[in-house]
Amino acid sequence: MADEPTVLHDYVYQKLQPGCIRLLTPIHFAQSLTWTLRSVNLEALDLYYDALSYTWGSLSHTLPIICDGQQMNVHLNLHSALPFLARRVGNVVPPPIWVDAVCINQNDEEEKVVQIRLMNRIYRRARSVWVWLGCAAPEIQKFIPQAISLLPVIVEQEKRRVELNLQRDPRSHDVLEPLRNLHQGVWQAILHIMRSSWYERVWIVQEAALAARLIFLCGEHHIDSELLEAAVGADELSSYNVCDSNGEKMIFSAPTMDQSVMFYIRSILRGEVSYKIEAANILLRMAILMNGHSCSVAQDRVLGMMGLIPPDELASTGIELHASAQIQTLYMQFSTYILLRNDPNETQFWWPYFNHSFTLNRSQGLPSWVPDLHHLKTNILIDDFCKDPRVKPFQASWRVGKRHIGAQPDELVIRGKLIDTVQVVFEEMPIASRYNMSGDHARYFVEFIDWEAKVAKSVTGNESMAKFYGTLDMSQHEAYWRTLFADNLAFSDNSTMSGELWALYRNISQDVKALVQRIIERNASNLPEVVNEDEELTLKNLQPGSIFTKIMSKVALLVHRRLFCTSQGRFGFALDSVQTGDEVCVFHGASTPHISRRVEDRSGPTYRAVSDAYVHGLMHGRLDLQGDDLEAEELDITLI
Repeated sequence: MADEPTVLHDYVYQKLQPGCIRLLTPIHFAQSLTWTLRSVNLEALDLYYDALSYTWGSLSHTLPIICDGQQMNVHLNLHSALPFLARRVGNVVPPPIWVDAVCINQNDEEEKVVQIRLMNRIYRRARSVWVWLGCAAPEIQKFIPQAISLLPVIVEQEKRRVELNLQRDPRSHDVLEPLRNLHQGVWQAILHIMRSSWYERVWIVQEAALAARLIFLCGEHHIDSELLEAAVGADELSSYNVCDSNGEKMIFSAPTMDQSVMFYIRSILRGEVSYKIEAANILLRMAILMNGHSCSVAQDRVLGMMGLIPPDELASTGIELHASAQIQTLYMQFSTYILLRNDPNETQFWWPYFNHSFTLNRSQGLPSWVPDLHHLKTNILIDDFCKDPRVKPFQASWRVGKRHIGAQPDELVIRGKLIDTVQVVFEEMPIASRYNMSGDHARYFVEFIDWEAKVAKSVTGNESMAKFYGTLDMSQHEAYWRTLFADNLAFSDNSTMSGELWALYRNISQDVKALVQRIIERNASNLPEVVNEDEELTLKNLQPGSIFTKIMSKVALLVHRRLFCTSQGRFGFALDSVQTGDEVCVFHGASTPHISRRVEDRSGPTYRAVSDAYVHGLMHGRLDLQGDDLEAEELDITLI
């Protein structure tokens, strides 16, 4: 009778002593999934170990490994990495390695917090930090060596583009010879290396940025960190005019900022920049740059960055890192540290961080000035309307910004002026995606045109607007269409918006509306689609690059924002949350005006910050130029 399989008990962790960590070592090299854990003092002088940085992946799919004769379940990505980690230095037993999912008892919340406090030292002391990029699918993995060999060519390709001053327009220029006629699998392997999901994880930034030596591992293949950093920085694949080995045109999406954030932070920590950056400013930059990074637990948005602060500085941050910390308290303490330790007059990131507070999807209980770090919106107003380098950046006030915490810890006090009151909020702009999903895109054109015409009629007949913009030597008609564009008048084809083009657009829009309505009626009556010569001409206005579509695309940037008029005749827009009666304010040093809402449940005037805003006549420091001529008192505005 065959021997009964050995039943292994679940792994039982032994309590760690203060200042200690666990390290993982393979004990049977031929069976690399047999491991041992031992506890060591992190301050030991002869300590010699590596650390792992990787993506956890799905927590619902786990596989067993054997550790000290007991069974431990690990998630799939780590399970696939362990055999390669056991052989990472060839046919000798490797140094022990620190792996967070195994070396920290994930069921002990108190231990997790203690170990998180030690992460700065753990990753700094490691001999090497190994980055596991995972194995690609077998049909792609075989091309990984060739992909690695082509990384220097990708770097050289970008140098060539810069030297020749080539544009970044999609598929605009040919590539160097070694990148031509490659098998599609080679390109997939390149993407696996350069755009791995590893770059998008919150925790990896501190893990890799603190490393003394960084080595990337893709299956059994090692990748030099400096080479990969250069290749990621040279990722302009979306502009390549290139075919694969079958003559098929290759089309690549544009890279995100995520791939380069870690290398940027690493260069700062290693002193590779020409200026000194304090820990608080590094965290501020990280919070902005990592808004697209992923994590499964809301607390990790803060915990995943705090390892960058030296342990001896943690206590002075005022951020309570303990197992029972509430999200609202953790985020408020983090934002207090960020906003007070960084001077808004000296860093360009202060106001973008503040403006990340404005999103419709927010956790309950957060002060209005505290960004919900787990639900950051992708873009703030400046990002949406000032991406083009030809556009003059917004700067509502050039005055020296001042801020401090109020009488309560949830109060942020900022110096500024309450300028005006929102009097009329217009209907929400039709959103194209809602029509696309319902298969009724034609009706979107009609309703978009009707929406704009309705707003225009109300605005151009507004006597307060005529009076206000008359003092600026501008008609309310011009103020209206400039506001729709947020004064971003440059098109991608280098043409420029003007009043004449706006008038042409309005005429074309009525022709388009009439045609689309006829088409809808024909379809509803099952009549044949017969298009006459005039209709054919109108249809051309719906083609990409036409005046109509260019202007419509610009105005569509107002999605999820509402246009409004103020009691003094100003015209602007803010997020959907803006309401009649809200106050328009300009904080000293702010990049844009803001919308605030009076709160009556506290002693003294307090407000909730509602949105960043574009207000025509309050941009580009115009308020500072008006000075004392404007009847608005300078005061401390308390936000809760």
